[in-house]
Amino acid sequence: MDILKIPLDFPQPVLEWIDTNCTNITNRHQYCAYLTVVDGEILERTFACREYKNGQKKYTEVRRRTTGTEKVYVKNLTFSMWGKTPVYENKIKRCSSRGYSFIVFDKDDYDKWYEADSCNLWYDVINPEILKTVEEYTYCGFKGGDLIEYLKIYKEHKSLEMFGKLNLPIQISLIKKAEKDKSFQRYLCKNREQVVRYGAQATVYAFNNHVDIGEASETLYKRKQAYKYIPALSKTSVNPIKIVEWCNKKNISYTLYNDYFKAIKELKLNLEDTKNIYPKNFKRMHDLRIDEYEAQKMVIDRKKRKKVYEAFAKEGIKASAFEIAQGELVIVSAKDISELKKEGNALRHCVGKMGYDVKMAEGRSWIMFVRQAKHPDTPFITVEYDPKSHKILQAYGMNNSRPPENVQEFLEKWVKKNKKRKVA
Repeated sequence: MDILKIPLDFPQPVLEWIDTNCTNITNRHQYCAYLTVVDGEILERTFACREYKNGQKKYTEVRRRTTGTEKVYVKNLTFSMWGKTPVYENKIKRCSSRGYSFIVFDKDDYDKWYEADSCNLWYDVINPEILKTVEEYTYCGFKGGDLIEYLKIYKEHKSLEMFGKLNLPIQISLIKKAEKDKSFQRYLCKNREQVVRYGAQATVYAFNNHVDIGEASETLYKRKQAYKYIPALSKTSVNPIKIVEWCNKKNISYTLYNDYFKAIKELKLNLEDTKNIYPKNFKRMHDLRIDEYEAQKMVIDRKKRKKVYEAFAKEGIKASAFEIAQGELVIVSAKDISELKKEGNALRHCVGKMGYDVKMAEGRSWIMFVRQAKHPDTPFITVEYDPKSHKILQAYGMNNSRPPENVQEFLEKWVKKNKKRKVA
């Protein structure tokens, strides 16, 4: 079926919809879809329209697609970082932002069809009753949304009818589970409002664990946050939520716990032993495990160190361009891995261990030293800085203490200044 051979026209139902529904209240472009049956398949023609402040209404056809193919054809649409914009007249279309103007649509392209990978639009279906004339879709249960995608899923999953009639979210994971488990179908019907509110992942988790869907959603959110701040916990059986709660109760930094957990994991200690997971004296065990991990790491990585040293030195040179002195404080970059060890030993934290040297060698973060101008060679505050996002990842002094207020202000000004500069 060649869907482009159908003539360019504006069916009467489309003109009536535009006359009734196209208003300038939202000052936005609106879309509607008109359905026809061609060779037993549903053809969807999408039209764009807009009413301007002077009351004039403009409209054009912008998309064609069908249930019989994955191809999507578009015309009279501009695509840019600001989204999709319909073109209603045969003339050059320009986009502008912050004083810059450029051509995004040439008048010679008007009414020409182009194949697109995808083209998502919010639209109303003018004549959904046409579905009842095609035996395959008579009972599809469509209630709104992306019609063609809906029907393509319905071809393979007839249970979609139930989802459509109940206005449940169209999620393949839910559909497949419902087809295999009738009790899950009943569960969806009984908890429809919560399913719509919290989504597929929370619903499946709640069903499998026999908890409320809202509670499941909160648990999944906490778990996601836990893995975000303590990534070393991922791919282990350790409960991330309990770890975060324990850290909060003991006032332990997530970053420090992540370093500790990474060490005990690499040392292959028993992660089911609560003495390893929740050490009574965290600081002492943190330092002990870090030292053990570092000793093991040195044996394994000895052959790789040469390349790391060279790469580290190059990053140190890049970072040195961001060194500044202001008042009583200066900030300088680490130039050699040995400086990290000296810094860590002097301030009793783990910057000389736990892979910070590799992170800097790979350019993922820089290690910077804040010094007092009167004592430029004496360790004071250590900073881990992300040169790409221009963010301070962490900053600690003696025994992982927070920097004094004047240092925090100094670092804030330093970061603001860095945002105006480019990394070499």
